[in-house]
Amino acid sequence: MDAEQCAKALDVGRSAIAAFAEDEIHAVVLGEVGIGNTTSSSALLAAMTRRRPIQVCGRGSGLDEAGLEKKVKVVEAALCRHQSIVKKASESPMDVLQALGGLEIAAIVGAVLQAREDCIAVLVDGFIATVAALVAVRLDPRSADCLFLTTRSPEPGHAVAMAELMKVGIPKPPLDMDMRLGEGSAAALCIPIMAAAANVVSDMITLAEALSLPNEEDDTSSAEH
Repeated sequence: MDAEQCAKALDVGRSAIAAFAEDEIHAVVLGEVGIGNTTSSSALLAAMTRRRPIQVCGRGSGLDEAGLEKKVKVVEAALCRHQSIVKKASESPMDVLQALGGLEIAAIVGAVLQAREDCIAVLVDGFIATVAALVAVRLDPRSADCLFLTTRSPEPGHAVAMAELMKVGIPKPPLDMDMRLGEGSAAALCIPIMAAAANVVSDMITLAEALSLPNEEDDTSSAEH
């Protein structure tokens, strides 16, 4: 992407979340549907974490050994082509996104950045959305405050990306069902889990409060006397 394309893609994500905020929506699920974008995600992740392509590339939508080998070579070539940017990945994550990311990844990055500003919780689904979330956190560390991982994918790079996010305090995902998906299905399953957790935090009484409740037997005894 050139700078203008990247900026427009970021704005697409930001605009979507801003519209949700106007409708007083408090949580969103971020995922994607596509073929080939695990390759660009693997390149982004390798650049940001200094991992070798073989460590972050997986089978995606079902590659065989030959396909996986080709995928690794494509990522290696991309990193080599943009090596000057890759060397400064920690300093310029936006340049890395522009060089190695896709439009849908940039849109998810923009959505996360805007969600942090609008105090909207983000449920992150799948490898690609997780890499986009990591880019957002590298751009603005405060973005971590709104992120919730939902599931662990068999993609090897997903474990790497999640580990990076958990370093900044993002909780580990509650689901691990070998789902090699990213369109939001696992995150949707997590919505009732999060709602239940929120109800426990906000509505459940504490032990101290429970112990201070009047004893029903004592009340009955006093009434009889």
